[in-house]
Amino acid sequence: MGNGRPYDHPLTDIINHRILTFSETADDLIRQIALLIPPQKIDEYVNWQSPPPIAEFEAELRTILTQLRDNATEPTDEREPE
Repeated sequence: MGNGRPYDHPLTDIINHRILTFSETADDLIRQIALLIPPQKIDEYVNWQSPPPIAEFEAELRTILTQLRDNATEPTDEREPE
C-alpha cells in the first residue's frame, strides 16, 4: 500500500478518502469487507492493478463478503471435552 494520500492506492481512496474508485457498489462492498478483515488482507482477494470488468468484480466482491460473513458467524465450540 502507498502512503495513504488521496489517489495513492485504490484501497485508501475507497476506505479513508471515500473517493469513487470502481463503482459505488464495488466501493461499498470493499468498505464492508474491510470491516471484517484487516484492510491489508484485502490484497489477497483483489487484483488492484487489473480488476475484472465491473459486473464481474462486483459479483466477486459479493461472494467474498458473503463468505467472510458466514465465517464470522459460524459457531465454534472451543470448550474442552468433559
